[in-house]
Amino acid sequence: MFFMRRIQLQLKKSVDDSYDIVVEKGILRRLGSDLRMKRYAESYVVITDSKVGRLYASKLVDQLKREKLFLGKIVVPAGESSKSLEQLKDVLDQMVKMGANRETGVIALGGGVVGDLGGFAAASFMRGVPYIQIPTTLLAMVDSSVGGKVGVDLPSGKNLVGAFWQPKKVYIDPELLSTLSQKQWKAGLGEAVKYGAIKDRSLWEYFEQHVKVWNKDPKSFLPGDYMVIEEMIERCVQIKADVVMKDEREGNLRQILNYGHTFGHVIELMSDFKVLHGEVVASGMRIAAELANRLRFLSDAELKKHNDLLDVLNIGKAKTQGLIKEFVQHMRKDKKAKGTLRVVLVDRIGRCHQELGNYGMRVDEKLIAEVLKEGKWVNDLTSDGARVRMKDSSLTSSPVSSISWGNTYQSPSESSPDVETDLQRRLREMRERAEERRRMGGSGG
Repeated sequence: MFFMRRIQLQLKKSVDDSYDIVVEKGILRRLGSDLRMKRYAESYVVITDSKVGRLYASKLVDQLKREKLFLGKIVVPAGESSKSLEQLKDVLDQMVKMGANRETGVIALGGGVVGDLGGFAAASFMRGVPYIQIPTTLLAMVDSSVGGKVGVDLPSGKNLVGAFWQPKKVYIDPELLSTLSQKQWKAGLGEAVKYGAIKDRSLWEYFEQHVKVWNKDPKSFLPGDYMVIEEMIERCVQIKADVVMKDEREGNLRQILNYGHTFGHVIELMSDFKVLHGEVVASGMRIAAELANRLRFLSDAELKKHNDLLDVLNIGKAKTQGLIKEFVQHMRKDKKAKGTLRVVLVDRIGRCHQELGNYGMRVDEKLIAEVLKEGKWVNDLTSDGARVRMKDSSLTSSPVSSISWGNTYQSPSESSPDVETDLQRRLREMRERAEERRRMGGSGG
């Protein structure tokens, strides 16, 4: 007779991962003394990229040397290609050669790519060492530097390898925005306005009230502009902090931060990462808003308010080449889809739609394909310019949408005579539903 011997290992984890996020113009100039006083680590490795390194690395390194906290600097190529397993291996190898140990910390100085790569290196090195975030782009300031999600990309998709590893502190210096290109600044706005859409209508209206500031070139920011920008960053970060505190591991509530991302990641991937992350998020927001309108969650007036702001900011108009069928297939691979096509939608500006308490909702693939086709977000042209024949006829028979996402928003009354009106669309949908009920009844249920 055989007996099963059972041994239980009880581990009740209790870790305080609390940290401060400081938003203060000019704080980079005083950062060294603060790190010495806090003693998060005995020494630091600075990870930055080739562009940011030229601008700010020496200022930080000089302070660390003065405080006897500097161990070394690692510079990676600028761009999304550095978020790879190969680059991670190279960073870890360099840290070993520098003599880094468990008392060594990592400082990620850069945008979202450096923050994700540096944070994942910190999470991986010797099973985890402390790290500090110093975001240098608006997108990193309002989003990726906060919340502890770190990782790298695989050829098959974004952020498919990663971890939750919270920083010890985040230093946000709006002064660093002055060296951003307007393209990078606008990409950051794509991620920033998302917070107003999902959680705070008054923040959305704050964006509407200060359009002149958002449409400036960062090089021309005035002291008064920085006051407006600091408040915007603080409000965005506070929303993300509130969400992360309630749901650190993305059980449910944190999914609202993915608004626009499930679509955006596909555009990013299919464009070979030539389109910036914040720009594709804004594009994904447009797609999600149109989808919510189709499902009768978002009113026509709210859809217009949503798209009007994106239009006046001139963001969210990115497209990608590739078949709609391929687009939907890529959506299935995205880690945020959780094995099925789930998307986050809003039912009014400032509030996400819920179904039975869940924010990520299943959506019919054909409806998604119709929205993609009618919005012209996917360029279904072959290399010789011929229109690709869609195998699924249900995707080719749909009328043109009243939204032309590639251009300025048009209400149905302003669009061309061939555009289906809202009434016509409702009647068509009623006929289709009746036909579907007849078909299902005839097949025996």
